[in-house]
Amino acid sequence: MRLGTGIIGGVKKFPAVMDAAAGNNSNGLAPSYAVPLPAGIAPGELLIMFVATQNAPSASPAGWTLLFSQLSGSGSNQASFAAWYRIADGSEGSGVTVSLIAQSLWGTVSYRIKGGRTPQAIISASSGASPNPPALSPAWGAAKTLWLAALGWRGTNNQTIGAYPSGYSGGSAGKGFNGAQTAVAGVAWKQAEAAGEDPGAFSITIGSGFYVTATIAIRPK
Repeated sequence: MRLGTGIIGGVKKFPAVMDAAAGNNSNGLAPSYAVPLPAGIAPGELLIMFVATQNAPSASPAGWTLLFSQLSGSGSNQASFAAWYRIADGSEGSGVTVSLIAQSLWGTVSYRIKGGRTPQAIISASSGASPNPPALSPAWGAAKTLWLAALGWRGTNNQTIGAYPSGYSGGSAGKGFNGAQTAVAGVAWKQAEAAGEDPGAFSITIGSGFYVTATIAIRPK
């Protein structure tokens, strides 16, 4: 057995979600927010945080690498969805501050993952009530991959995620709602040894809005 490699008896293991944390700032609009991180972070774990807002980020937090950042729509209902990752070194604390180009509602989700390498992602921006993440075929081909289906949503009703893509587990969502507008980040996961993945759709409980979806693949160590 080789410790710290994700290999036991010469067989790779799936990367595993160890914990998730959701956050929001429903009390009002803000240009920055301390995104909560999961408890119990261990050095060497892969951390990913997802941020759904109205306005784009102004910069990446120090020590974090941008995975994607995308806008959907325009004007007061515009949706922004961004994600960053890092390998934990034990200095992370309980949260990390993200700043935007202008104030917004926030919905956030962060994951800590054991046994995973650098993530690969594909994104899609659209509008409607059934956001469907795009298909992804990662560069490494078939492997014991951890797949994430992620959604960043903006609307004018008190919307929530009604269902996550079929076959995905552990759905976690952060929702900011101020009585007039909503920002929702939602993420769920599955483990599958496959060369590609095409998640099914999320469902939203009320009406429609602008959104960004993402499919993320994490290769085993």
